[in-house]
Amino acid sequence: MMMKYALAILIPLAIVACEQDESQNQKDTERYTQHSDEIDSYKKTIRAYEDGNWEIFVASFSDSARIYHNTENNFLTPAELVAAHQRNLEMIESYELLDDKEEMEMVVNDDDETWVNYWGVWSAKVSGSGNMIELPIHLTAQFENGKIKKEYGYYDNSIVMAAMEEPGDSLALEN
Repeated sequence: MMMKYALAILIPLAIVACEQDESQNQKDTERYTQHSDEIDSYKKTIRAYEDGNWEIFVASFSDSARIYHNTENNFLTPAELVAAHQRNLEMIESYELLDDKEEMEMVVNDDDETWVNYWGVWSAKVSGSGNMIELPIHLTAQFENGKIKKEYGYYDNSIVMAAMEEPGDSLALEN
């Protein structure tokens, strides 16, 4: 009799435990992907940057977006970021993000925030000297309601500055 009661309790517990484990696995799968609407949106933002299409670029961001490039304290608005990009590109003859050297992923963190991570290589030719630059970059953008709410960008600007000062050499970050 005791065995029947034990089985009556243990079998439902085992079923619930399996369902919870399956539910957790499904939740984990949804927390990471390399295919999402947010990734597609971020790709369009990156392509707009490459094309100098600042209208599409700015439209990717929410009105209250905060953008932190190589800083944790001083943010830019989307319009200020465009102005900074335009100033920085004045001495660049051509630039692109190398398609064969980029990776993207989307994660939903423990706070249910949606972030898209981008790793790539920015390649540029300096006006006048013809110096070529290859600069590894990392961008991470928080999405909310289909727009970028917050973006962090990390890259080594000293490589760009050195290329602009050097006469006719190609520069890249050395490993």
